[in-house]
Amino acid sequence: MQITPVADPDNPGDVQMKIDATERSHRTVGAGLAYNTSQGFGARAFWENRNLFGNAEYLRLSAEVGQQIDAFRANFRRPDFLTVDQDFLATAEIANDTPVAYRSRRALATAGIERRFGRLVSFGVSLEGEQANVVQLASVKPMSGTQHYQLAGLPSYVKFDATDNLLNPTAGYRAQLAVTPAHTFAGSNLTFASNLIAGSTYWGLGAEDWTILAGKLALGSLDCAQLSQLPSDQRVYAGGGGSIRPYGYQMAGPLASNNVPIGGKSSLVLNLEARVKITDTIGIVPFVDGGSYYESPLPQLGRTFLYGVGLGLRYYTAFGPLRLDLATPLHKRSGDSPVQIYISLGQAF
Repeated sequence: MQITPVADPDNPGDVQMKIDATERSHRTVGAGLAYNTSQGFGARAFWENRNLFGNAEYLRLSAEVGQQIDAFRANFRRPDFLTVDQDFLATAEIANDTPVAYRSRRALATAGIERRFGRLVSFGVSLEGEQANVVQLASVKPMSGTQHYQLAGLPSYVKFDATDNLLNPTAGYRAQLAVTPAHTFAGSNLTFASNLIAGSTYWGLGAEDWTILAGKLALGSLDCAQLSQLPSDQRVYAGGGGSIRPYGYQMAGPLASNNVPIGGKSSLVLNLEARVKITDTIGIVPFVDGGSYYESPLPQLGRTFLYGVGLGLRYYTAFGPLRLDLATPLHKRSGDSPVQIYISLGQAF
């Protein structure tokens, strides 16, 4: 867009504005790198079209290659589907996922709608189908072995977001409730439901909010039969960059004798941090994270609570903060690394 002032001879005291607007390109190509100690290096590339059929339809094709995952994904969004403020969403994914707890080869697809109620509240529901082959790596009988299954699920969620920024909130709060009933076929033939409730809040200190206090609490739960019957990649885990940072990905919970995560039926994650700006573009973030996953349907607060501390560095850009976090566990076990390192875009929560 270009705005050019034009003199008006008939009204010398006024100035007309000539506005030339040019539609920007619909297509974008991008790439990125990420690293953390427990999952290693990863590279991502994507192609997107933001006006695929002329009505602001959004299509994104992306590929990810890393030390623990290779995946290809497609995401489609059709805005104002059937009515205003309601979108049609569809996703597809083919992945070879190799974290510390299991080996999973899967293909999945979803289709559903997302409905917005004003600026703050959104609701979504979709149909999900998945086929996977999973190898459990924990040396716990009868959990070992390969599991083959097909799954049908109904993921749904309600989100409330009253923050002032998606990637770098400085005020307000967020809350989310997600429920996914599912049934597996051709394997353990199970019916179960995964549930998540999470909330975070942000307080600015000082006239210019150069220090932000941020806190998050998340509770996860699985309503299902015996843990050993549940596919390993459908269990609850904790630990890693978006969870309890002092512990490796999936490692914040009970481990088998070979120091491999068993997985659980519930989780508790607590994050507290202070985001302190040193200059307009540089900041530091001391933080404390704690929690665990549990083999019971609800978190057992009397069991071991894993926690640790860390220090982060932030470089603030126009599109969001670049994040470097260093964290160490204060309840260290033989299978835990003394330091975890995370590099990514955006705040941890």
